[in-house]
Amino acid sequence: MDQPSQPPPQAARVSETVTSAPIRHLEFKVALLLAITLVLSGAFAAYVLYARGVFDSTQKVILVTDDSEGVNVGMPLTFAGFSIGRVRTIELADDAKVRILVDVPTRNAHWLKVSTVFVIEKPLIGGVRVRAVTGQLDDPPLPNGFVPCSIVVSL
Repeated sequence: MDQPSQPPPQAARVSETVTSAPIRHLEFKVALLLAITLVLSGAFAAYVLYARGVFDSTQKVILVTDDSEGVNVGMPLTFAGFSIGRVRTIELADDAKVRILVDVPTRNAHWLKVSTVFVIEKPLIGGVRVRAVTGQLDDPPLPNGFVPCSIVVSL
């Protein structure tokens, strides 16, 4: 009645090992693909942040004016037509003056001198621009956190 259990035939054991080997390799390949994807995604994100200048040291320039209409956060500060900095914040001070904080990367800060005139241009056609105009490049450099006293609003 009860027959002793017999070992499976040789063909069944061979098919079992044949199917399990590719599955193990498949799991390894999926794990490797996932690891490579994560490493490449992290490298791409780091490169984009580096290219955007997130890791650059900056010099702060505080512009004080009566009116900041049209000036927006993220707007570029230009020198000779080239963007050398970005408007970081705009706030209203206790004395009803507008304080515009501009971050200038230190690699571009050598263009700003103590004699630099900052101009907020408001043309009839087009957008508002914030410009820096330096007459004498031999003047001493603008110190960090400096509040220049010459801000011109040009219409």
